[in-house]
Amino acid sequence: MTKPIIQLRHINVDFPHQNNVIHAVKDASLNIDPGDIYGIVGYSGAGKSTLVRVIDRLQKPSSGQVIINGQDVLQFNHRQMRAVRKKIGVIFQHYNLMTSRTILNNVEFPLLDQKLSRKERQQRAHKLLKLVGLDSKSSFYPDQLSGGQKQRVAIARALANQPKILISDEATSALDPRNTQEILHLLKDLSKKFHLTVLLITHEMDAVKAICNKVAFMDAGQIIEHGTLFDVFGKPKHAKTVQFITRNSPLARAVKHLKAKLKKLGSHQKLLLLKYYGTNVNQPLIINLYQKFTVIANVLYGNIEEIQHIPIGHLVVTLNGESDHVQQAEQYCEKLKISVKHLN
Repeated sequence: MTKPIIQLRHINVDFPHQNNVIHAVKDASLNIDPGDIYGIVGYSGAGKSTLVRVIDRLQKPSSGQVIINGQDVLQFNHRQMRAVRKKIGVIFQHYNLMTSRTILNNVEFPLLDQKLSRKERQQRAHKLLKLVGLDSKSSFYPDQLSGGQKQRVAIARALANQPKILISDEATSALDPRNTQEILHLLKDLSKKFHLTVLLITHEMDAVKAICNKVAFMDAGQIIEHGTLFDVFGKPKHAKTVQFITRNSPLARAVKHLKAKLKKLGSHQKLLLLKYYGTNVNQPLIINLYQKFTVIANVLYGNIEEIQHIPIGHLVVTLNGESDHVQQAEQYCEKLKISVKHLN
């Protein structure tokens, strides 16, 4: 069994504020395996960045353990911690590039305290710039680059010390959709190429869906739910997770519109949301409901998406028929492991 590269155990982070204490992180525990692309998601102020900053001890927790490769780094002295930080790369929303240095010099900068010659440093920097598609701009300055290009330079710089862990703290939040997708896919490719463990801190659910294999949802300093991407986003157990996942989604907008439009249904009508997974997506459900129960299903909205290669379908339907037939139709859906939610 693979041992976690990062273990966070019962992490608490408290900040004194006037006469009170702000509990920024509350009893958070998480295991992250080597090679994971682990999404930490939640609303702004949920405690995502504060939690992840305890990993490289940029934020000291009030209590708990931070174990990296089997060692509790909270017990490390300054010299030991510097060695740990060299193996943790970090990229931020605002790039943090030095405007007075060329792109090559920015990438080279983390190597200045290593026992490498100037030629060796620049060879590694050129190699990393080539990896992120910017070697031709090595003599440029940050102000000459686009936002997406600046973030690529920041990624190259974060990889200079050949880290095992890469932390992306809202790194795509300031980018347009096209650059966001390019950066996300670059992170995924780099994770595979170098067997990097990536922590993706974001409030953007689509970013997590694009590249993560695991995810933790935080709210008010607590980890509400965590697991595989499919378990958390496909079958969320907590109401707060459901609210986060569905906020502003096309499904949520469709349900809101239809509930308002169909306030009054006939006595033999029900407005339902059906959710189904995997092979159930291929079921001829609408025809079966009519043939088996003489229940007419009118599809008002539908979509299918894939999470970790598993299709997930949603249908908003009205069921029309005799009350006992409609009830039997619902039971049939549940027998097929299709989730049934009443909307009226």
